Amino acid sequence: MTPTLESLGHGTFTQNGRQALGSRPLLIVLGEYSNFPPFNSVHSLDYYERLGFGTPTPPFSTDHPTNPASLREYFRENSHGRFSFDRVAVIGPIELGVYANDPGPEARTAGILSRVAELAPQLFAVADANLDHLVASDELCVLLFENITGLQPANRDNNPIAVRLQVGPVTWNGTVRIHIAGSGPLTPFYQTAHELSHSIGTVDMYNTGAGNTRLTLMGAYPFFSNDQGTVHLDIWHKLALGWAEPRIFRMRPPNATVIREGADGAIVLWDEPRGSREHFMIERRSPRSYDANVAGDGILIWRVQQEVPNGVAHLGAPALTPGGSGVWSSGMQTPILTWADGESTGVTISVNAVGDGTMSVAWGDAVVQRGRSRHLRLFHGGNGPASADDGLTMTGVFYGVTAEANLEWNCYNGLGQQIGDPPGAQAWHRNTRNLIGRGWGSALHLLGCGDGVILAVSPNGDLRWYRYLGGGESDQTGGTGWHPNSGNVIGNGWQGFRRLFVKAPAGAPPGEMVIFGVAQNGDLLWYSYQGQGENDPSGRTGWHPNSGNPIGNGWQNLRHIHGSSNVFFAVAQNGDLLWHCYLGGGEADLSGRTGWHPNSGNPIGNGWQGLQHIFGGITDVGGLANIIMAVDQAGDLFWYRYTGQGERDVSGSLGWDPRSGRKIGTQW
Repeated sequence: MTPTLESLGHGTFTQNGRQALGSRPLLIVLGEYSNFPPFNSVHSLDYYERLGFGTPTPPFSTDHPTNPASLREYFRENSHGRFSFDRVAVIGPIELGVYANDPGPEARTAGILSRVAELAPQLFAVADANLDHLVASDELCVLLFENITGLQPANRDNNPIAVRLQVGPVTWNGTVRIHIAGSGPLTPFYQTAHELSHSIGTVDMYNTGAGNTRLTLMGAYPFFSNDQGTVHLDIWHKLALGWAEPRIFRMRPPNATVIREGADGAIVLWDEPRGSREHFMIERRSPRSYDANVAGDGILIWRVQQEVPNGVAHLGAPALTPGGSGVWSSGMQTPILTWADGESTGVTISVNAVGDGTMSVAWGDAVVQRGRSRHLRLFHGGNGPASADDGLTMTGVFYGVTAEANLEWNCYNGLGQQIGDPPGAQAWHRNTRNLIGRGWGSALHLLGCGDGVILAVSPNGDLRWYRYLGGGESDQTGGTGWHPNSGNVIGNGWQGFRRLFVKAPAGAPPGEMVIFGVAQNGDLLWYSYQGQGENDPSGRTGWHPNSGNPIGNGWQNLRHIHGSSNVFFAVAQNGDLLWHCYLGGGEADLSGRTGWHPNSGNPIGNGWQGLQHIFGGITDVGGLANIIMAVDQAGDLFWYRYTGQGERDVSGSLGWDPRSGRKIGTQW
């Protein structure tokens, strides 16, 4: 039986049976001891008003300027407008004398609330919404700041206090016992919001696996950083609080859907016989607004065990690490998911960007398995300029992003010799598989653009320029061989492309670097960059004036595209390998009739679907030719050499070197 939202826990986090919907009164109290620095030595007193109830515009900052995040707006955004805090008052600083002989937080907070009741008993009387003379946790939330040096944030119930209010002949006598969220002057926004959220029913998640850091408000975060870092609650909490309604899917048969932000943007994957008691939740997250410090741009995969302590954990990329902070970005695929008891689900999940901030996820045993593949991506380097004496330079260089997000250097200049043949071994450069950098796993697109240039699209859409001048010398830190402009931003707004591929300059003179982007609607856009990585996020430096022009349409349904100088190889949905050649200069022509070789679009082979990686470039080893390398589902690497000119031949018998299809490596 398909689980319902209710059986998955929708709306079960309550206080005295009341969900956190609508609004709840919030009282902020400043309690100041004389033997610790006063509050105004750290923040102006206005800071606490703004922290509780301000309406700031991001980016948030503690000082210079003082623009703290707002607790009211944080919870309003997390709940999709379903819940927020109403201002009761900001009281204090209340002078508490010398801090000594601490009786414990329950008694200490009771004493401070009693002082508030002496000053303003009406605040508690008004909070008694059901008129039962007991102010409880579903009627009032209190955030208490104390100026104790080294005070760790916490949430505790106060010992009950009695409050009396006399208004003319009317007397209200009541008892107050509520949740008290406690913070200090240096407590960051994240921890303050964390403790306050406990007052509406949230539970800690920092004790699970690696701590779920920067994935949920309930994960790990420093106590005294005095910053304005903000991260949303996770989808499990939003469901349990009644703030989200994820769509429910079976894990089998294989299926796919779109994941987006919003109350109904996430999904639940379930399977018999576990039903609702254990399942997976998948949500879309991106660094924006009150989620600005989330660990990355992509999707999060949560494994949920209901009614099990510490039973909710993010399965972090790339190895499904419980509690790990690795975000699953476009182009990634998980290993096979397992249940908490170690039993295999037999299912993997693949992720791809769709556009407009949404992502597509596909799941099931029909998803291509990574098998023994070591790489998230493999891409050709694009060669270097031609030498008058030695021909093309930097031939055979290609890069890999390993499962650990390291950048790997490789070089193969063979002619398809079999594994184990002495000539085959000699075809591999001795520095092959050396690591030359780290932290490359989050890029949405990576392009080898020739002469050591690599372009990377960050999750926020920045286009970053790198140039590697080394020869594969091992240096995982990335400190060796890189041009000083490496990492500079040369444009923005590149995150929306379905695919990017490149015409790398080659020959003498080497020509221009041309980037082709497939827009969400299938238009093919032309760009040419002639700069040297000068930092300019606006994208005004180094770009050809025709950049951004459409040169064709209908490119959205291809499985794969890569450039090999001015030839492009594409894989159609049916597995046909298609040949294209563009000779134009970016003249605008959406119809695609200008600048294309007449053989463009011809099939030159079949059976190319289902491969994990396809990449390649040109070579002059053994004569000028296009080299294609492909990794199958088992992680084996195959070599192909094509010298044709796009003559139509779906059988794949024309233009191919007879050694094409030979296996030249394993565990790729």
